[in-house]
Amino acid sequence: MPELTFRQLLPHLEALAYLLEVVIAQAMFLAGFRRREPRSPLRNLPLVFMFVLAGATGIPAGSSLIRFLWYFLLMVWQVAGALSWFQGSLRAILPACMAGFAAQHIANKLTILFRLIPPVGAALRQAPTLGIPLEILVFAGTYALIHVLFAKNIRHYGDNIHLSLLSGAIIFLCIGVNRLVVDTAEESALYEAAVCIYAIIGCVFALIIQVYISRWEEERSQALIMRRLLADSEKQYEQWKSSVEHLRIAVHDIKHMLAQAQALADQKQVELPDLRAIGQMVDRYSPSIHTGNDVLDILLRNMTALCSRDQIALNCAAYTDHLKYFDGMSLYFLFVNAIDNAMKSVALVDDPGKRIIDISIRRFGGSLVIHIWNYFTGKVQFADGLPVPREDSQIHGFGMKSIRLIVERLDGVLDVRTEGQVFNLDVMLPLPPG
Repeated sequence: MPELTFRQLLPHLEALAYLLEVVIAQAMFLAGFRRREPRSPLRNLPLVFMFVLAGATGIPAGSSLIRFLWYFLLMVWQVAGALSWFQGSLRAILPACMAGFAAQHIANKLTILFRLIPPVGAALRQAPTLGIPLEILVFAGTYALIHVLFAKNIRHYGDNIHLSLLSGAIIFLCIGVNRLVVDTAEESALYEAAVCIYAIIGCVFALIIQVYISRWEEERSQALIMRRLLADSEKQYEQWKSSVEHLRIAVHDIKHMLAQAQALADQKQVELPDLRAIGQMVDRYSPSIHTGNDVLDILLRNMTALCSRDQIALNCAAYTDHLKYFDGMSLYFLFVNAIDNAMKSVALVDDPGKRIIDISIRRFGGSLVIHIWNYFTGKVQFADGLPVPREDSQIHGFGMKSIRLIVERLDGVLDVRTEGQVFNLDVMLPLPPG
């Protein structure tokens, strides 16, 4: 009687185990999504209900169609539960959920392959309870490997129709064709092993496609953002250029009037107030930065004014005029991102003596070397050679990626590092021959 009772409970226990395996697998791919607010305990009710329902019904016996419908409805319910838990559209969450199903399927088929090994199969026949630790070990190892190879490298986008179509293929593979094959399987270990290997290869292939599609989508999104930022920078440059031209004319006129006033006063022997303060104020707006690149000169003059407004000292020393050989807008985009990131970092520094951004430009052999440094507070973490933005700010975020893209476009080298509380950015650009 106890053996009969266990056999009766087996489909229900298998259903609960299957559901738990899928939930854990999906958690790997949903980790990058933000949870919905507020985080009410009532949000766990769909998950609890799903476990209760699976435990009550168990994996149904009977035709392949009934079993297919059971797995399919369970998938639909899990996707709906993920939508209630995480922020994101159906197009974004569906591929992540399907990747979880694929991961569970791979681990399940690997478990079956281990069971087909003759010594393992003989040991399990002698002690069936050994199947539980075996399954736990295989699933844990498989999930860890999938997390490293796939889950960490997939970024799901809401408008990705390609991943949505791939999700449908995973559904068909996992609970469609494979379900029909397994339910009509021959009593042959080789046949069952071949079916498992086929399923594993199919799911791994689907996950590989997800990785490459997500990378393609990320690169395309970054390219679109870059084009938009470049367009905005060109508009900003034209506005600043116009302002500088007007200011240059005004400064020239004021200087000319001051000189005339002083000459007239000397001629008529009239005593005038000290005009040196006015002259110094005018000189402050006169062109004082000469890098050899007109576009960059305009940027640095305006960024100097912005820094001065925030009590930040921006110093630039150009020991060469070789910047004239480079595309002005590329340099503009590189410097505006670098200085903007530095301004955000320095703005958090309390010590007035350390609210400094220092830029030096010099020639070194056949290359142009740009060094930018500034003080910062807190800690800077790096990933892939670039600083990782803090959660509470956008410091050194996409701007650093933009800088690297510009440097690579100019066939240069970018190095970013910290020394104590000093952030250093070095760019080396090869000079054109001649």
